[in-house]
Amino acid sequence: MPEIHQMHSTGACAAKASLLAIVGVEKASAVQCQHPGCNHRVYRRIHVVNEAGHLLVLGSSCFAKRYGSRAVLGQPSIGGANGRQLSDDERPMLVDNTAALLARYRQEHLETQAAMKEKLRSLKAEFVSRPVGSVTPVPPSVHNVWHQSIRRPPWAWVKPLSSVAYFHLKDQTGWVRVQHVQGVQMLMPWPSFEGWDEVFPTSVGSPDLDTGGYEITDLIQTVSFLRARSEWDRVGNWSEAIP
Repeated sequence: MPEIHQMHSTGACAAKASLLAIVGVEKASAVQCQHPGCNHRVYRRIHVVNEAGHLLVLGSSCFAKRYGSRAVLGQPSIGGANGRQLSDDERPMLVDNTAALLARYRQEHLETQAAMKEKLRSLKAEFVSRPVGSVTPVPPSVHNVWHQSIRRPPWAWVKPLSSVAYFHLKDQTGWVRVQHVQGVQMLMPWPSFEGWDEVFPTSVGSPDLDTGGYEITDLIQTVSFLRARSEWDRVGNWSEAIP
């Protein structure tokens, strides 16, 4: 009976909660986890949750304990799954004025998105305004680098001589599966586009803002997920697989 009660309580908590952000602070500035009965101070992957109108600051373990799993509430509504490191002046706000910190974080996120959109609009306008048939001369050195780049992945962290897989999805986006030198498999948007980090569920992977792609959770499951949504796919070395 106690186990059934615990499952019911966990489900009830998750039903009325939303994950707002994941943040981090310096270890020396760790904050108190607000899960009842927890006496731990946390500094990495601090989950900020709105539960029935109340803001909670939780460590990742207590977050999973309270709501049933680490992925049950999906992606944070502000920022990505990797979160953001708070500055020294933001750390006190996390505890004393969490709502104000979230408002600042949300505004910065919106400004970043707006700047990206403006840059894309500017590039598009520049391209459209060019005379038909005009060609920008490319110096020989740049031309050689470009030819090299199409023979191998453009990311320096890719494991040498490892295979890649390209998936062309029905929504016309392209994705490349590549292996990191550290051994993990990554899923990269090709070409990259705004909002790539909000496309896939956590069962596929976690967005990594440093690399610009997803760290794959389960390779077999992810490949099956992608193939079910692909018009076609191709596996090989870079020049063979990438269109």
